[in-house]
Amino acid sequence: MFKVSTPTTVGELRERNFPLTLVIGGGVWALLALVQPSVAVWILAFAPTVVVPLGLNLIERDGGIAWSPFWKLGRWLHLPTAALFVISFCLEQSWLAATLAMPWLVVTLLFALAGVAMLWRNGRQVDRVTALGGALLLLPVGAGWAALSRAGLQPQGFSHEIVLLTGVHFHYAGFALPILTASAVRQFPIAWERALIVAVVLGVPLVGVGISLSQHVEVVAAVLLAVACLTVAMLQLRAALKSRNANHAMLLLISVSSLAAAMLLAAVYALGEFTANDWLSISTMVQTHGVLNAFGFVLCGLIARSLEAADRGPH
Repeated sequence: MFKVSTPTTVGELRERNFPLTLVIGGGVWALLALVQPSVAVWILAFAPTVVVPLGLNLIERDGGIAWSPFWKLGRWLHLPTAALFVISFCLEQSWLAATLAMPWLVVTLLFALAGVAMLWRNGRQVDRVTALGGALLLLPVGAGWAALSRAGLQPQGFSHEIVLLTGVHFHYAGFALPILTASAVRQFPIAWERALIVAVVLGVPLVGVGISLSQHVEVVAAVLLAVACLTVAMLQLRAALKSRNANHAMLLLISVSSLAAAMLLAAVYALGEFTANDWLSISTMVQTHGVLNAFGFVLCGLIARSLEAADRGPH
């Protein structure tokens, strides 16, 4: 699936071992799935072990990432810290569990520093590099909330479930969505590219701010993010229809249809909340909306874009 060449740089060395990284990470996640019954935990633990490696590989190919000490160290420490993160969910909420989750937070902060360097070099431009840098900056937010969940802490009185799901939100909508957006506009530049990127990068944290501070901000941010997601879905659909690679097209179509179904469920849930009707519980949303987004939209989308990047050849 990924081309192998004689390594001459740190990036090529990392890419040569990339499939093995995914196999090991996926294996660690599968072991957790056998002992942990929570679907929300499955989704969250899947991010550091599989989703983030796919995303980081795309950033290396398409983002012009500087080979800073922060990035290099983060890449080498990624797999062991992700494994510790997964192990933390085999324990009850405690400071020991939080301690095992903390190294993953440290690694995501290293990636965030590399993201700052990307944005600094990019200047005041708002383009796909902005989206990739934003993904790296939002990743430690998810890792931080996950660590709070492992410690059993409840900031602002949020339930344990909401704290955990906030960690999920920032690992997927915060990290993976901007990367998929960058891939979409790379292939099909659009007139409102800047607005789309701003909506994606700012929409994710604004939803969180709205939940904490203002319902009005939450509604505006949610609508903004929904429109941005629809735009990304339409660009992915266009890519699927134009693709000459059947596997690539199929994965993109699964990604698009999963996102459409997940957004429909989100709309039903939001309408139920607004009208005080308990149509869909949070647990049901995790098992449907969450699974569709994580394994349908994000995973299939990232694999499709990885296949596309491999077809383009060495960066």
